[in-house]
Amino acid sequence: MMRTVLQQLLYSTAVLTAITATPFVKVQWQLGREEEAKTTFRYDDLMNTALVALGLSALAMAPYLAIWARWHSTYSKPIYLGVLLPWSYVCCTKFLLGMRIQLSAISYVSNPDELHDLVYALVCYCAIFGMALEQILHWGLLYHLVTKIVRNWRTNFIFLL
Repeated sequence: MMRTVLQQLLYSTAVLTAITATPFVKVQWQLGREEEAKTTFRYDDLMNTALVALGLSALAMAPYLAIWARWHSTYSKPIYLGVLLPWSYVCCTKFLLGMRIQLSAISYVSNPDELHDLVYALVCYCAIFGMALEQILHWGLLYHLVTKIVRNWRTNFIFLL
């Protein structure tokens, strides 16, 4: 069980790091016969971003420890969903910021070879966001089901993992 929790912690940290890592975009213009723009992306402070993502992922997964300890309260559902909100908020806002950066970089590039690379990177970025949405829905559904199931909830919880 602990191995599954560790794998999910690393997975959610990697997904959130990939979404929140905001690149420094540099657009270079070459003037001549044809106007060409070349873009470069540089990621600074990737380790700090990964540490923040690890902290938010650990916070979002904190109810796992309460579930294993069989802690049940009348306020458990708001608590479970409350610890999930920071991860969800950071993920969604950083995705919108990253999407805006990539779309503006695509609009400045006129070279077809680089344009295909940027569009492919945008599609991969959207796929990573899809994985993050799946993680958010998984946690939300899991915490909702655990608070609704009173009898035999531990057995049902094991099947959800």
